[in-house]
Amino acid sequence: MRKPLGSKSKKRDRSRFGEAGTWLLAFLMALGLWVFVNAGERSSTRTLKVRLDLLDLPGRMVVTNRVPDHVDLQVAGSGFILATIDDSRLVTMVDLANVRPGRATYTLGPSDFSLPRNVEITQVSPSRVAVEVDRLSQRRFVGVPVVLRNARQAWQIVPPEVTLRLRGPKGDLGKLELPAGAVWVDATELLGERTLEVPPEVVVPPGFEVLEVLPKKIRLVPGETAHEEGE
Repeated sequence: MRKPLGSKSKKRDRSRFGEAGTWLLAFLMALGLWVFVNAGERSSTRTLKVRLDLLDLPGRMVVTNRVPDHVDLQVAGSGFILATIDDSRLVTMVDLANVRPGRATYTLGPSDFSLPRNVEITQVSPSRVAVEVDRLSQRRFVGVPVVLRNARQAWQIVPPEVTLRLRGPKGDLGKLELPAGAVWVDATELLGERTLEVPPEVVVPPGFEVLEVLPKKIRLVPGETAHEEGE
């Protein structure tokens, strides 16, 4: 039995349509690839944040000024390459191995940064980093009054003064004056008729460290209140 002629015609139409679809798909893929490659190769710019680390600071030395924790880089190059840079992993370093007390200025240039080839650094900000360094020193503060805070009954502080040993930058430590209330005891929860022994709290400005408090504990004797804060 012979098949109808219309059936063969429909098959040829479907075959032609399939071939045309395949060619159209291939053309669109080629076009997309061409656009992707050309867009990637087109020159672009980007700002990168690079972490700044200070290395090899000599022992018994301390940085006394605020140093930026990152550097901004303005870069130019292939848009595709720039898009692949993860600036959270970028770091540049300033070597302080030979630093001396005082102020030192370090210049940052393109050679201080590791970036992919064909990426140009057009600007570094800041391009100069100032680092102020001083020697660590110690100092004793004798006769520092102990302040009683939030007392709910009368207490006598024994002894009423303590000796502190602090460490910090030599220049700043020599000029340091402890404010009133630098040594204190919180008596909010202290009640009773028995003598108590408590360690005092000490607050010093940023950059200084408390090495020693003598005596380590003070006695609170029920009775007359001495050095009540706010009096």
